[in-house]
Amino acid sequence: MCPKEYELQLQQYEAEVRNHIKVEQQLKLHIEVLQEKIDDLEKEKDNFEKTLSSEKSALDKKLRNGFNRLLEQKQLELDKLNKELKKQKEIANNESLERGREKQAATHSTSQVKVVRVNNFVGAG
Repeated sequence: MCPKEYELQLQQYEAEVRNHIKVEQQLKLHIEVLQEKIDDLEKEKDNFEKTLSSEKSALDKKLRNGFNRLLEQKQLELDKLNKELKKQKEIANNESLERGREKQAATHSTSQVKVVRVNNFVGAG
């Protein structure tokens, strides 16, 4: 090979090296841009997770408070119904006792009438 061919070959190699360096720099820039995007997305993800956690806690608290209020309300209703039931049972029990007394009094009156009739029948005979 002659010196001119060597020089031409050397220029081609230098052009290839420059092209490789150019591509390498472009790749480094692209990597930097991608790394920045990754960093931004990770920050965004962290912020989202914090917001989500905060909102979840607030919602849990709100639901728990609502549930507790509803539970208290239902407990008051249950207590009221239990008192009413107890009152109705007492009324029913008193009515039953009263009917029992009336029946006993009626039975006692009937017995006295029978005794009087028997005495009248015995005394008449």
